[in-house]
Amino acid sequence: MSILLLFLVDLQKYSMTSVLKVLFLITLFLVVMILWVLRWFSLYQDYQLSDRQLLKKLQSIDEQASIKTHYDAQGHILRYAELGTSWLQTILFIHGTPWSILDAIPFLEKTNVLLNYHVIVPDRPWFWWSHWFGAVSDIETQSDYLAELLYLTWNSHKVDVVWWSYAGALLPIMTAKNQQKVNSMIIIAWTMDPDNQTIWQISYLLHYTALRFIMPQFLRVTNIEKLYSIQELNNATWFRSKITVPVALIHWYKDRIVKIENTLYAKKMLTNSSKVIMELLPDDGHEIPITNPFVIIHMLESLDTNILQTD
Repeated sequence: MSILLLFLVDLQKYSMTSVLKVLFLITLFLVVMILWVLRWFSLYQDYQLSDRQLLKKLQSIDEQASIKTHYDAQGHILRYAELGTSWLQTILFIHGTPWSILDAIPFLEKTNVLLNYHVIVPDRPWFWWSHWFGAVSDIETQSDYLAELLYLTWNSHKVDVVWWSYAGALLPIMTAKNQQKVNSMIIIAWTMDPDNQTIWQISYLLHYTALRFIMPQFLRVTNIEKLYSIQELNNATWFRSKITVPVALIHWYKDRIVKIENTLYAKKMLTNSSKVIMELLPDDGHEIPITNPFVIIHMLESLDTNILQTD
């Protein structure tokens, strides 16, 4: 905008063609920003469901589904959904960024997972109804908050943890610090390799301008996670040799959001896991729990860690 003002004050220094080009670019930028804001507002409307609205969706899958709230010692809130029979093996399904509990619905609805598993799906800290003031980039802090769910008294069995996308950076830390409670890790298109992170240029604009203060909370948290991902992954390298539980890795070959090199890097680094298996899907995409939920069941069966199956 300052460039435009400069042109208007001293037009004789510039040709009319140059002025029109700048006006066109500014107009294009504003149109793109308006469309972008409208898109995220639409997403916000879709995902910011009340407990009652969310429960209605979940009970169409499991009549016994419930929505619960966990408070930690500091009063932080974690909202989570609980489905399936509580004495069965538990899956803790953690959504990616900036998604929510809703992203587990295709996994719950299209597969037979509730026949053999008890499923817990939280809204991650700082997202949606796990809504705390501000945001942190520290993935270890986030993983510690989520780890409290491992110790809720569903049953005495270890938990299979399914993580997706940018949430995947939190899982190895949570597992390394709580292996007595983790049965296995299923990691979908995760971020792990500091050298293969993509930081979008718009992220800097959103973080270092006044736009930061008008963005919805979920988008602000998403942007902070993106900007600090390289730094945080470098800080978390200590966990690699500590993970001993079985691990399944899933990724699209041509994932344009999280590069496949992250999963290849993970397979190379998880040297002390008792078992590491990998499924690379042939096309492009990212939303595996939504578009290909059956592959998650396949990987759970391949790890063969569920001793409580009903069939």
